[in-house]
Amino acid sequence: ANEFYLDERKVVGMGEITADLDVHLNLFRNIVTACKNAGSVKHLVVIQTPNTPSAEPFAEILDEAQVPFTYIYTSDGSEWEYCKDWTFEKGVVGLDALKIEHATLADNYLSKSGYEVGAWADTLPGSSSSSSSSSEGDTTSSACGVNREDIAALAVQSLMSLDWSRSRCIEVSRKDQGTKNSQGGDETKRFRATKPSRSDREWCVNSDALAKLLSVVE
Repeated sequence: ANEFYLDERKVVGMGEITADLDVHLNLFRNIVTACKNAGSVKHLVVIQTPNTPSAEPFAEILDEAQVPFTYIYTSDGSEWEYCKDWTFEKGVVGLDALKIEHATLADNYLSKSGYEVGAWADTLPGSSSSSSSSSEGDTTSSACGVNREDIAALAVQSLMSLDWSRSRCIEVSRKDQGTKNSQGGDETKRFRATKPSRSDREWCVNSDALAKLLSVVE
């Protein structure tokens, strides 16, 4: 029997993750193939989980399926965190700290001369710059954690805001979380509702801010 870790391991040592790569690739391939064979799936949203050794084998599977996709991942070294402030009434929070880097693949990138299947994974936006910034002591590097709830909300909003016929990569990260003031409070701004939210007007309270964040993505 095999166990599939779709988020992160809670007990097992991190050193054993690479041993399960073939199992995860087979699971991923079966899911993508099923989506392609269904004929009705027009776009895939793929979220790369932390500690993924390499995006390239997953990129190869996506290219072979030839189904347009949005590939969402966090910057090198980022951890997924839980947001204690996330509730249905408050909706999306902490948007001042959320940022993205993105790249949209050309319509005919698969047929481009010299292109190798899965090669787009070698130049994921933000990953190389994040690593270099971190090594140079940049305090706003990718070390800041990203909320699981923010990633999930961004995935949903991407389906609502972006063109399903195009494939793209989106790196999600958070700016420096701010410093503690002399009273011990956190200086990072957070969303605070000034009036009762109207949850019947959008799929998630304050999701319009996510739509604005994605407005620069093709």
